[in-house]
Amino acid sequence: MGKGSGPPENWRAYQNSLRRGERRKGLIRRIFLLTFFLGGVSLLLFLAVYGGNRILVHFSEASYPAQKSADQPVSRLDAVDTEELWSLMSAQFGEKGATPDFFPIRRNDVRLMVQTTIIPRLQKYVYRLLERSQTEKAAVVVLRPSDGRVLAMASYRKDGKEGRNLCLASRFPAASLFKIVSASAAIEKAHFTPNRTLNFLGRGHTLYRNQLTKKVNRYSTRISFRKAFATSVNPVFGKLGIYTLGRETIVDYAHRFFFNRPIFFDFPLPPSVIDVPEDPYGIAEIASGFNRRTRISPLHAALFACAVANGGKVMKPWVIKEISEETQPVYEAHPKVLGVPITAGTARNLQCMMEDTMRYGTCRKSFRRLRRRKSFRGLKLGAKTGTINDASDRHKYDWITAYAIRNNDSDGICLAVLEVHGKKLGIRSREIARAIITYAFRS
Repeated sequence: MGKGSGPPENWRAYQNSLRRGERRKGLIRRIFLLTFFLGGVSLLLFLAVYGGNRILVHFSEASYPAQKSADQPVSRLDAVDTEELWSLMSAQFGEKGATPDFFPIRRNDVRLMVQTTIIPRLQKYVYRLLERSQTEKAAVVVLRPSDGRVLAMASYRKDGKEGRNLCLASRFPAASLFKIVSASAAIEKAHFTPNRTLNFLGRGHTLYRNQLTKKVNRYSTRISFRKAFATSVNPVFGKLGIYTLGRETIVDYAHRFFFNRPIFFDFPLPPSVIDVPEDPYGIAEIASGFNRRTRISPLHAALFACAVANGGKVMKPWVIKEISEETQPVYEAHPKVLGVPITAGTARNLQCMMEDTMRYGTCRKSFRRLRRRKSFRGLKLGAKTGTINDASDRHKYDWITAYAIRNNDSDGICLAVLEVHGKKLGIRSREIARAIITYAFRS
């Protein structure tokens, strides 16, 4: 055997050492994996036992309210009627401009915290407007049409006497606001379109019996349905009530728009009333709003604009967002649908007609400058006005219900303004509405 041809003397020992090293590494690897596996199993068992108990405790606490001692009164605000809520909170919703969005009350010796939907800055601004309006009485309600929350609810009396918030008083003549109801019925029951042509005699703001004839002569005025609505032509709506709608349809649509039925609100709200007579002239008066028997509250009037702006759907109005005892809520509000008086198609037609009221109708002068501003060109603006004197001609009821919605329907407000003027005519309701819309969207 030549030199270098055989294995070295320590070759077998070297191979044995390699094998022993491999076995040692494999053993260490198996021990590590076994230890890791046992540790993972132990951790999972710990989490299953401890975490499971915590979850059970959590759901047990969520399912069963915390127990109170026998001598501690239990607050059950879900069982409180609106009269009691009003008695507890009326001081905060009186005729002043400082209604907060968060305030305490006491019920059965329990201190409760009330969170409202009111925007304090808007509430104060509205009240200052009413103070400067030079009217005998005034009331404003501002709502969000998409969910029904009340953003401002202010009322004012010149004599300074304390009284219930006028926004909740259903005793004011609706006047031409009722034309929204009549127009809705004409669109849905008689298939009227905004561009339909009609005829009337005499002046638009009067309603004499000789103006209600069906005859057309050389003295008749031709007018589109949308213009008759925008300029509030009484004879057109009077004849509409007699010859097209009739008593039953008017009663039906008045009920759809929440007349003679309760409107559910956080505080007591007497029903708005309507009594449609049998005689033709009485029907004409009701359909045109040229009467003092159809009575409504400012809160209800704001819902007219909500129906049009919200595609025919009216959300239940609400002003109490949450009531809590310490940190535990005992009452929480949730948006609900109050009713759907008209279809979405009817709402679109009414939007055209209410926007015409802003363009060339009874609101054109008040909203002309606002509509020309670049920052407000992205708004859909619509309104309906109404005015009527009381029986003694000493007071004038001056109404507007309006909406301002962004073109993408992402945000908006609806509002109603009522002013009762005395001997001196104060700032008109449409001017107050314009100022509120300007302030709300600038803010």
